[in-house]
Amino acid sequence: CMEFQQIHNTLNQFKNELGQINNVIVVPSVNLFPIPSEIILGTYCNTNNKIPILHAADIGAAMEVLSKDYVELPSAFVGMGNPTSKNRGIQIPLNIVLRNSAAFNEDGIFDVEDLPPLPDASQEVKNVSKLFDRSEVLLNVEASVSKALSESQNNIENIILLATHGIRPSYESGIVIPSLLSSEDGELELFESVKVERYDLDGDIVLLSACDTASGFVDRPDLFFTGFVTSFANAGGDLMLASLWPVYSKASQEVTETFVSKWKDSSIYEAIDSSKKAPQNSRQSLPFVYIYP
Repeated sequence: CMEFQQIHNTLNQFKNELGQINNVIVVPSVNLFPIPSEIILGTYCNTNNKIPILHAADIGAAMEVLSKDYVELPSAFVGMGNPTSKNRGIQIPLNIVLRNSAAFNEDGIFDVEDLPPLPDASQEVKNVSKLFDRSEVLLNVEASVSKALSESQNNIENIILLATHGIRPSYESGIVIPSLLSSEDGELELFESVKVERYDLDGDIVLLSACDTASGFVDRPDLFFTGFVTSFANAGGDLMLASLWPVYSKASQEVTETFVSKWKDSSIYEAIDSSKKAPQNSRQSLPFVYIYP
């Protein structure tokens, strides 16, 4: 926060001149990734200056957001969570579990079976589904990303919640495309971001409750907001929740549940604000970003 104090002071002067600011639309600079906008703008550093932030992919997207009444909460829900294989045993929820790619054995080889289960992700999907009259829930052995996206095509507009492990590229292990853990026919597989573009998801809201889903190809800062963000945008997604780096599983659950429940009764900006305040440890909400593509 100290490194951006001069920017904070300048923005505070603008705020004093403009008066009340209800929300901020940010078009991120690749030169500052993956520093969260809350730190750059000072809304995280100053507890009395909390303002909801929505990220726009470019100036055109920002102008579109500003020119219309923002998208309403869809009436249908499709969610998948905690993909497991038929061979998985007892699952114990752990608050310290990260939804990322900590699955390298002693030889440095990546194995999807070594990823820890995410029972709280199952509960996350169940809890959010209760907020909708129409819902499709895919959990555990049935938690397939491809099935969730296929089901989404059957409704006009949906909220799609994918609560799973996010896998960032690791060229040493042969993973070259951002992926999500998925259970396909009872076996754990990696669902690559490029496959999303096979689906028609026009107007859908996509909640990527997993690690590194906004980071894209993380070795290059100019390729943040690529990977799943680009693919869901190309498939027609209207808004996305994604993450800049690995996230705590419990915090991810709290953010998504709070966002949807609050949006149901208020504006999307109030929902963003509430969701970012949901984790008890405020640092755990920093990697989550809301993106209008």
